[in-house]
Amino acid sequence: MTHFRAPWSKSLLVASMFATLVCLGVSYAMWTLPMDASLDQLRFWLAVLPLAIILICALFTVRGYSIVSKYLVIDRLFWKTNVSLRELQSVKFDSEATRRSIRTFGNGGFFSFTGYFRNKELGSYRAFMTDRRRAVVLRFPSSVIVISPDRPEDFVSTISQYARVEPRPPY
Repeated sequence: MTHFRAPWSKSLLVASMFATLVCLGVSYAMWTLPMDASLDQLRFWLAVLPLAIILICALFTVRGYSIVSKYLVIDRLFWKTNVSLRELQSVKFDSEATRRSIRTFGNGGFFSFTGYFRNKELGSYRAFMTDRRRAVVLRFPSSVIVISPDRPEDFVSTISQYARVEPRPPY
């Protein structure tokens, strides 16, 4: 087993702190602003919703990546996501891979960049990232996955050995 950390980029750190403060501020405002007593139930849900958003986004945080036999294991906060490497066709470090991406479903920067995205170069892809500049693109016959390990070049070399695929040059 080989493990790689998932370090946060400065932009992810700033965006997560800002979003957390906004959610906490909205929740606090809902509890403290004077409202008609008939709106207490609405007030409760408007105060709880931002806290739930923080919790849900935090649950999907990417903590690291492990390569175990023929699997890439993506460490989340309380669970792991396993990706079989049996059909891995190519792996490449490309710091520009996620430029101009559109999020189709998922989280675009609140504790992680996770979910489904699309751009011209990659087409549709699934992301499990914390730093877009460390993007490693894994291509399979029917999907593309992008991750961001702490040592992208070492990751490409290591996963190529485990999966027995030729690493593609970074550019």
